[in-house]
Amino acid sequence: MIVRRSVKPEINFINLIDVMLVLLVIFMITAPAMQNWIDLDLPSAKATRINISEGIVISIKKDGNVFVDRDKIAASDFSRRFPDIFKSHMGEPVYIRGDKDVPYGKVIEIIGFVKKVGGENVGLVVEDEVTKK
Repeated sequence: MIVRRSVKPEINFINLIDVMLVLLVIFMITAPAMQNWIDLDLPSAKATRINISEGIVISIKKDGNVFVDRDKIAASDFSRRFPDIFKSHMGEPVYIRGDKDVPYGKVIEIIGFVKKVGGENVGLVVEDEVTKK
């Protein structure tokens, strides 16, 4: 007489938890590095830290090029294309990153246009004086 024992499959949750914790640590370390913005020499000032990845980021380079997030937009096309971008991100704050060599009038022109299309929450991004040294 042959007796067969049935083996019940078991899931070892400890190994799954270990893998999930390792993945969590990897994502926590790499997430800040993934925020590679347009390279600018920002002016320095005493400012509070804020996460600018949760909004529309407009970067103005000293050569006059304008970027919305990471997409380059010709300065002449900005007034035509930005309203569509703003409508798709309605309610999000708008952050202006202007190189320190950009004329003040150009930054004010961009801020004015953002306000014109309905942007109420507009902020300027600067380099923190403490980290700039």
